[in-house]
Amino acid sequence: MNTPRCPRSDAPRRLSRLGHSTLVGAALASVAMMSSCAEQDVSMSVEFALPVNNVTCTPPQTSGTTTSTLTRGTADLAMARSYVVYPVVFNNMPDLRDAKGFTDPTTGRTNTSKINLSRVEVRFLPQERLSVNLPSKVELPLSGSIPTEGSTTVGVEVLSESLLRSIRNSEEFLGVGAQGEAVPLRNSLEMVVGLTVHGQTLAGKHLESNEFLFPIELCNGCLVTVPNGAVDPDQQTPNCLLYDPFSFDEDSVNCPNLLGQDFAVDCRVCKSQPATPLSAQLCEPSAGL
Repeated sequence: MNTPRCPRSDAPRRLSRLGHSTLVGAALASVAMMSSCAEQDVSMSVEFALPVNNVTCTPPQTSGTTTSTLTRGTADLAMARSYVVYPVVFNNMPDLRDAKGFTDPTTGRTNTSKINLSRVEVRFLPQERLSVNLPSKVELPLSGSIPTEGSTTVGVEVLSESLLRSIRNSEEFLGVGAQGEAVPLRNSLEMVVGLTVHGQTLAGKHLESNEFLFPIELCNGCLVTVPNGAVDPDQQTPNCLLYDPFSFDEDSVNCPNLLGQDFAVDCRVCKSQPATPLSAQLCEPSAGL
């Protein structure tokens, strides 16, 4: 029988941009969580998140093999329409039929340790000033189940299209040019999202996981790359001027729904599918603007 796992502290590490008081607070919160671990119900826990596959465009799947984890995310406002986190949720409860020796199938005893997922609470914790009226918490529905002593991966849209639009239009990411025109700002800041998963066993017991903290960098153009084939050597460099829009339409771009989420993006792809017409400016290298 497996010993139930105690949720680990996944507090983000921000050494360069966190102030002393914030670091102390995060450390104290981590110590408090671990010291009270023995008193917590650890029947269900969230321990890490997985990266999406940007080749097959499919959500990650948990398996018995070792899988790379995603410790932090990046949402590039120049392209991202949303941001989805894929946390792995564990069912730490044993099968009581085995634990009590009820192995005879004729007994009719049901394994009640299976968990049916119902919802997830998402908290928004900006680590730097952000002039957006963020909700303190949102609740999103979840479906699926976790077998006894098993795990499952769930997709949670923590940053919706409307929320990213508000952030993109905030004063941190949108400024005013010399002629009074709107100008996207190449800025970045960090937000932490806290995820708490809720579910219910077949016996009707409500379960609540630990809060899983996941840091996300919000930026304007930070995932844009400029390959050599995009640079016009006859123009001021760096640039992204060797661009044929017909070669980078939506049908020819791999995983268009993942643009601006975690993975580097060719500047020509960025030009073909910016989040807004104004965001297309961010697809050029900064020295070329």
